[in-house]
Amino acid sequence: MPWVAAVKTTVLLASIYQICRQKTKRVLNPVLQEGSNFLDIYADLTRRKYLEEFLLSNFYFQGNIVRQD
Repeated sequence: MPWVAAVKTTVLLASIYQICRQKTKRVLNPVLQEGSNFLDIYADLTRRKYLEEFLLSNFYFQGNIVRQD
């Protein structure tokens, strides 16, 4: 069922987007300027190699289920 994988991917991306929106001012303010969109945030995190650390600090993976702490 390919639609299950599509739904899981969409939920994961939506969760990442929510976290970026919530933590932009608090955590990433020195890195980002006000008004940055999600793609700018993602590109900056990837470029500075913060993405893995950022995700690991907000998620833990249990099988195929992603849970937010």
